[in-house]
Amino acid sequence: MGNFSTAVFIRNEKQMTKEEFTEDFSMSMEKRGYKRATEKNGSGYVLVFSENSDWVTLERDAYESDRDALMEDAGWFSESLQTSCIGMELVDSDFATLALYARSREETDMVALGDVSGYLGDEDAPRGMKKYWEPLLKKGCTWERFQETLAGSHTYAEDGLRELGPLLGMDAGSAGEDGNGFCTALYFRKGKRTPSFDAAFKRLYAEKLAPYGFQKIKGKRPYFVRMEGDEIAHVIAYANSWACRPYKSFIVRYGVATVYRKKIDLEENPRDANWMDGMGDPGNGPYFEYRNEYVMEPGVSYQVGGNDVGMMEELEWSVEVVKQEILPKLDQVKTLEDRMEILGPTAAYVYDLDFEHECDENEGMLNYKLYTLEEFEARKKKSVESVEARYKERRTQIMKEQVAIFRKYTEDERYHQKVLEEMERRKVANQEILRGYGLKF
Repeated sequence: MGNFSTAVFIRNEKQMTKEEFTEDFSMSMEKRGYKRATEKNGSGYVLVFSENSDWVTLERDAYESDRDALMEDAGWFSESLQTSCIGMELVDSDFATLALYARSREETDMVALGDVSGYLGDEDAPRGMKKYWEPLLKKGCTWERFQETLAGSHTYAEDGLRELGPLLGMDAGSAGEDGNGFCTALYFRKGKRTPSFDAAFKRLYAEKLAPYGFQKIKGKRPYFVRMEGDEIAHVIAYANSWACRPYKSFIVRYGVATVYRKKIDLEENPRDANWMDGMGDPGNGPYFEYRNEYVMEPGVSYQVGGNDVGMMEELEWSVEVVKQEILPKLDQVKTLEDRMEILGPTAAYVYDLDFEHECDENEGMLNYKLYTLEEFEARKKKSVESVEARYKERRTQIMKEQVAIFRKYTEDERYHQKVLEEMERRKVANQEILRGYGLKF
């Protein structure tokens, strides 16, 4: 552990030479369905060796933004090479998690180092089980010392990792920090007979959703969009999941956006797009069909490295679920009024444009377009009546604040004009964004 970037650490139990380890690593990738390639047409893997380390560091650009790729690689190489692997994830210098895979595709145990309070709340940081971690400790290092280091106070998580690394026999050079590590870059590409999941999804969904009016947007993200007139966009995409380790799993997500939100953004990862949890109301989805009894969240799975027929069967099945469960819900939203009926309460807040910061995904502008002050207030009162007694006081306060903002819109001529201009600006800007994605409407 040297640079402490997110990486996989592979234990070199057999003390193989760099050449022997590289050969075994390449054979493992072949079993996975990959072939050696050049930098031009392959995905890069960097192996970092150090003479004083019991571990080999595996680095990829993908790890920084794709936790799934990190943990999939850790599990794969642990089972394939029959050794221990650690998937180490550093989070904003606040804390780091170390997921242990002990000759298995499934995660064996996990420990965390640093301040996790902002992420886990009152939950205790995982400290691991002695039976899994003690065999990995360097001779002379005690379990108590290992625990003290995990629980120690450090300004930055990197400082704690510098103390923890040597306890596991990891020399700084194993991550290239002091320049004495030996690095070798290897490139691999998928074999011709096995399409990538992303390519297979886009190809199949483009074919199956076209009759329903959906278009694949321009760009790398797997978004499919259908315009309802020139103000409403129906959106379907997939997001990677880690619910089914050691199998690859994905979730089909969907949502609705109108051109009156602050900004329509189809560049972000669909998993991070909160507005695609159904259609604004969590009760709507994504969907609740289960292909595999081990799936712990809505989604389907297929085995990494398995034959492409199995993968395509899973994708074909997911398309049927989309037709049965998702398309009928999207079909319910044909007008702006339909959109408001389905939105959850917080997604339709009105914000005072003079003062408050509004999130990009908020659809509150629709209130100004659709309702009078009396109608707006009546809807808010109805939402107060629908909640449990313990929430009524807080919801009533929110209602008063919302009505005050709407009243400003109706009574303040300057503010009224500002809102109208902002609605028009958003409509024009978002329609231009959608056309930029190649959509026609």
